[in-house]
Amino acid sequence: MYAHGTDLWALGCLLVELVSLQHPFARAQDPATLRSLITRPAPTLAERLAVSEIKLEGAVSYDALELAWDMMQVGTLLLSQDANDRPSCAQVLASKAFSDVQI
Repeated sequence: MYAHGTDLWALGCLLVELVSLQHPFARAQDPATLRSLITRPAPTLAERLAVSEIKLEGAVSYDALELAWDMMQVGTLLLSQDANDRPSCAQVLASKAFSDVQI
């Protein structure tokens, strides 16, 4: 059933992929990915960072790394299988990753 939690989960997928450059539930084949979405919890933040092979070129500011970390934290929370465990839109916007965003 579609609800706001679905949009928040999708935002979590985007944030995690944006920061880690990897789809959060990628498997070798599409059926395996779908099964993973239903049966496996999302990898933890530590697991995600351990497997991420991001190659940083040039100087990266501390602010950029801190923003990436904050976005990954929010993204990981948004990937909770139970929609009741996901932060609300207001909580996402109040997080460090989005606190400077003006809408």
